[in-house]
Amino acid sequence: MRKIAGLVLCLCIMLAGGGCGGTRYVPFETAEKTKSLPVRTVAVDVDPEFFEDFPDCTVIMPPKAPASVAGYSRSVESALSRHLTAKISRVVSPKERNLVARRMGVDMRHPGDFRDLMKELDCDTYVKSEIVGAGKFFLLVWSQMRIGLDVSLLRVGGERPLWRARHVAGRSDGGIPLSPVGVVVDAFMALRFSADMDVDVSVVEDAVRRLVYSLPDAKIYHGRGSFRSVSGRQN
Repeated sequence: MRKIAGLVLCLCIMLAGGGCGGTRYVPFETAEKTKSLPVRTVAVDVDPEFFEDFPDCTVIMPPKAPASVAGYSRSVESALSRHLTAKISRVVSPKERNLVARRMGVDMRHPGDFRDLMKELDCDTYVKSEIVGAGKFFLLVWSQMRIGLDVSLLRVGGERPLWRARHVAGRSDGGIPLSPVGVVVDAFMALRFSADMDVDVSVVEDAVRRLVYSLPDAKIYHGRGSFRSVSGRQN
């Protein structure tokens, strides 16, 4: 009985933490004061240099990920490539990046080769990402898929990100059974959710969409000069 009560309490806490609500965007310094981001919260930081020289081209680099979640890497870089095209004029996709790197015979992990690749692609910024806290959790009558992403836009040769955002996205199914029939139904729903590979892709899309939303639209202002000069012409 104690085990059942403990399971119910655990489910109550997790389901309460997954409640609905709009996505909140908070400064990185605020987020770094807590060990984990609240649900539907994106931590974001935009460096003033971003507005001085808007990027017009960026290269999606392979995500950094532990071996246990490396399988999500392709979905992450593919989603970043698609969503960033709405904010930056030219986005070099993973496919184009790999084709050029293979033709040049370079290793992107080597600093010298990386600079040569960026020069060949004629891009001065790149996007790096890290997958954290990803995975599926299954508790008989409840299942959840989560993925955490930390994404940065950097200029070649620069150390401070022009833009950085971090977010943990998740979806779940199942619930707290209130009857014997409920146990069967919730267990079935949780098992089906856990086995559905489309859920993984959907959660990655959710995370990337919310992250990229926080990136200022460089397409609008590139070619018009810095933010100050644009503002000056409008006044």
